[in-house]
Amino acid sequence: MKVKDIFQTLTKGADVVRETDPISEVIRKVAQNIATRSVFVVDDGEKLVGIINVRDLLRVVGARFLNRETLTVIPYLTARKASDIMQPPYSVGPDDEIEEGLRLAVQHDLKDIPVVESGKVVGDLNCFEILLNVKHE
Repeated sequence: MKVKDIFQTLTKGADVVRETDPISEVIRKVAQNIATRSVFVVDDGEKLVGIINVRDLLRVVGARFLNRETLTVIPYLTARKASDIMQPPYSVGPDDEIEEGLRLAVQHDLKDIPVVESGKVVGDLNCFEILLNVKHE
């Protein structure tokens, strides 16, 4: 089964922010829809450059509770804009098999995977769309 056959059946559209957007705007965007677990970060040309999930936003807001003995805390303590905390831009295309979405979700701890066509985000593949449609053996 292809991504195009199942993506956006549970969620409509994709939540997108610019890499220069302040963290407060990223939080506002995530909070608009309680089903959102990730926002996709794009550059000025609308090209996907990163992913921010809710876990990362919680770490920014609650950085004081993180173990401060590790260097991984620094980005959360100093984050001011989306690019400060975005993760690598893993994605699938509409013609990819849903197994590719499953692989990315498992290997990179993604709950929402951007669907990209011609370099632009055209939607998201939700983890529940994968679970409901992938064959379990």
